[in-house]
Amino acid sequence: MNHRGEIIRKISKDKLNNLIDQNIYSFFPTSITLSNFENLIFDKKYNELIIPINITDPLALKDKSCIATIDIEKETVNLLPAYFPSTVTNKYYGKLATAQILSKGDSIIYNFANSSYVYIYDRINKQTYEYNIKSDYTPNLSESLDKNANMERVFDHYLHSLFFHNMQYDEYRNLYYRIHTDKSNDKSAFNNKETFLAIINSQFEKINEIKLPSNTYPVFNIAPNGLIFVFMKGLDEDYFSYAELTNSNIYKVPSPSQANILPQETAVKNKNSQTPKKVSTKPGKAPVMTSEKIGNFIKENMIYPEYELENKIEGYVYVVLESDSTGNVISYNISEIATTTDNENFRKEALRIGHLIKQIYPNITFAFHVPFLIDNYLENHKNKVNSCENNE
Repeated sequence: MNHRGEIIRKISKDKLNNLIDQNIYSFFPTSITLSNFENLIFDKKYNELIIPINITDPLALKDKSCIATIDIEKETVNLLPAYFPSTVTNKYYGKLATAQILSKGDSIIYNFANSSYVYIYDRINKQTYEYNIKSDYTPNLSESLDKNANMERVFDHYLHSLFFHNMQYDEYRNLYYRIHTDKSNDKSAFNNKETFLAIINSQFEKINEIKLPSNTYPVFNIAPNGLIFVFMKGLDEDYFSYAELTNSNIYKVPSPSQANILPQETAVKNKNSQTPKKVSTKPGKAPVMTSEKIGNFIKENMIYPEYELENKIEGYVYVVLESDSTGNVISYNISEIATTTDNENFRKEALRIGHLIKQIYPNITFAFHVPFLIDNYLENHKNKVNSCENNE
């Protein structure tokens, strides 16, 4: 359609299905259609639609493509060499065995609702990488279905099972998010499931996991200052209608007792294998800076510019570091996409903090926000003073 809503062209489902063996593949589910969970993805870079594909026979998933692209100019279909993983081929999971897709650059990031695994298909080298981003609150694999389950049972399974939603990218903070909802035994309602948010960095490490308030709808908007969630309370004016998860919550550093949440190694793409290469965490000449350490490092070293502090000016600066093969930091830059302020004093202070970091993992891009938030800074300063007094 054009911008006035006028239909320019139609490509029929039958025509698309006839381009491949429709005895095996089906582009759209024939049994369940919930349009808000089945948005088509348009890849502007490649000028293609990216769509999940389904298998008519659930026992025929193995070694079959789970993603297709449609060239809307040529009206052709291409099956990508991104295949159904073992987590959905060993048992029958019904609608949960449909890929959920996010397109970013040359990568197609996808996951399945039944498990905590996330997959990245690299269009350049045609390799797939997998990351198991586990939850610390719930199981990480849904219960399977009987292969002869009727329509009602399949529908209940889809609505009330443990459900991992699709990945979302946050360009303001260079982070990924994934919502998942726990299993519910109440078949009368969809909105009584416990909901959790996983916060994932650019190396696909989970850096935090948050249990969201009850009745939180598992869909959110990404804004410069955080995430906005809608409550599923209908039109009852006695309840809040939305919740905001701010940057300070997103970047909350886990306590030492929660250290097991964070991987002890960074996953980096290895072009010669199907799985991520593990980089050793053995430190070099200087301590290695990691995602779990950066929050405290900023608190300990940041000096709030005096003029901005007095005049209650706030903002976020996003710093990007790059390392060589030994882990030494070789470049320090500010990302304009994820920085919310053009304040020169903030930018200088953020780069000063960046220059204090000498060692990160080898051959990676390490990015972080320096949050200039007055209340947080004053609270941190107060804690430092109290700590010094107690030591004396």
